[in-house]
Amino acid sequence: NTLGADYDKYQEAINQDSVRGIRVNTKRMPVAEFCEKHKGEIVKIDYADDGFVFKSDEKIGNSSEHLSGIVYLQEPSSMLAVCSSGIEKEGRPLKVLDLCASPGGKTSQIACRITEDSLLVSNEIISSRAGVLFSNVERQGFKNVVVLNEKPENLLVFENFFDYVFVDAPCSGEGMFRKNPETISEWSEENIKMCADRQKEILQVAEKLVSAGGKLVYSTCTFAEAEDENIVEWFLENFNYKIEDV
Repeated sequence: NTLGADYDKYQEAINQDSVRGIRVNTKRMPVAEFCEKHKGEIVKIDYADDGFVFKSDEKIGNSSEHLSGIVYLQEPSSMLAVCSSGIEKEGRPLKVLDLCASPGGKTSQIACRITEDSLLVSNEIISSRAGVLFSNVERQGFKNVVVLNEKPENLLVFENFFDYVFVDAPCSGEGMFRKNPETISEWSEENIKMCADRQKEILQVAEKLVSAGGKLVYSTCTFAEAEDENIVEWFLENFNYKIEDV
């Protein structure tokens, strides 16, 4: 009902092969140098200056560029939240929180866009995933990133502290159907409701961590209105925030 005449296009899209996105760690290599080196192998993503779709069949994860932290494997759609924030335009020391951070795509994306005298706190509630997050931060050589393994509510000691808070919330993952078809069998309306309730709990903490005049960036990798538009409507009704055009 939601998609109407576009439902057939949606079905066609999720049955296509997924694309491989990569992002250049600009703290390690200039984008121009990477483009020259991989001319003909990559296609630029129009909203990400440092993001590309990789066309070749090369196993990028085993490449020296990946192992040395020059590139990070990241879905093109996953890059959109940080790109839309405008954080790279600040040009001043910032205090930033990535609240639901593992495996670290958005953390490393943010780290490339803030000044080296900024502070980025990167948090993951699940300890095993926090280890993956730490490994990715270390591999890419970021020196101003602190990795935490905490429940969101334990971060209330940072009330009104951060200029930017990113919440890439746990969700039902409908956006993963094309990449991981097994997620289709895990889908249920009950799971959507459970995720929406959890997202509200996380946002009730997150909004307290944003400083006056700061920004809260909310994203999911799902299509469900209950976890996206409805969450934003609920949030605006209950907290003193306004939507910014991006």
